[in-house]
Amino acid sequence: MADSQDRVQVWNQKIERDEVKAGDHIYVHEAGGIFNKHGIVIWQDNEDIIVAYYNEESNSIDTYSLENFADGNCIRLYVYGVSKIRKQFTRRGSCSIRRCPLPQEVVQNVLYYVNHLDEVQFKTFRNQSESFATACTSRTSLVVKNPEFPETDDSSLRVKYFTHRIQQDDLKPGDHIYAYRKLRIYAHHGIYIGKNKSGIHIVIHFTGDPGTKKSKSSAKIRRSSLDDFLDGAHLRLVSYDDGPSFIKRSGISQFVESLPASEVVGMAETFAMDPDTWEDYNFFTNNCEHFCIFCKTGKKVKLAYATFEGIMDQTHNMWVFPVAFAYNTLDMLSEAITSPMR
Repeated sequence: MADSQDRVQVWNQKIERDEVKAGDHIYVHEAGGIFNKHGIVIWQDNEDIIVAYYNEESNSIDTYSLENFADGNCIRLYVYGVSKIRKQFTRRGSCSIRRCPLPQEVVQNVLYYVNHLDEVQFKTFRNQSESFATACTSRTSLVVKNPEFPETDDSSLRVKYFTHRIQQDDLKPGDHIYAYRKLRIYAHHGIYIGKNKSGIHIVIHFTGDPGTKKSKSSAKIRRSSLDDFLDGAHLRLVSYDDGPSFIKRSGISQFVESLPASEVVGMAETFAMDPDTWEDYNFFTNNCEHFCIFCKTGKKVKLAYATFEGIMDQTHNMWVFPVAFAYNTLDMLSEAITSPMR
């Protein structure tokens, strides 16, 4: 929202509907201007504008169309990055001298708080809808600045041969990671990009909106903390430039070499900045694993020739449930009897 000051009338903060953008912190006057109602724009296109708003009565985050949120009142834009002088002459609760994260980060924060509302610090004697909105614009950034890239991809040397388990501290920017879902029938994949300024591990992955139970219909390239990505499952690493093995499950070990880590992260960052440039979700031809393989190799996996390219994804044996069951059994036994991760 670096341009928020350029889109509003200086003294009253009014903004036209056509100027509203996703990630904006907006508000309206209520009760003759005595109170303000604050919200975050989480979706914006030519026809629809959706606003997330904290409902004090139900203690939940509700969504409204912009028209329903405004309820006939003028729409106003909360401005970030103003000077101290301007803040002194501007109404309280309408601007801040601190800078706001990138719009996509603000929207990600709203989605995070859908499932972690208890983490919002509501200020005593303060408008709680404003507390929620400002929390969404001040939560720890999901951006990693100046990561230290490894010179080579040594993923095949950092994992257990069979389980591919790895500790968080052993991760390197550019790693292709995964975690099992649904009784290990399939896995969810992501690209690890490093730690943010607070030391939190950040992942870019192809996933649905957490607010809709991660529906595949809303799948986009998104940033998440590693903990959110894992969702309680064990962390595992896909190895590249690895020798062929008929014991390993499809998708956890690739025979091809990885691109340099800087290119892998750069490609993932590019799609995270503009998610609409990645094609719609398709389980067999364009899922989370295909996104990661593309970032790691620059190749789009197509089932017809994937094995000849030295790449295999988990959809190759999804239909062979006895094989998957046998693998899961061996994998769990291996984890039970092997020593801790090196």
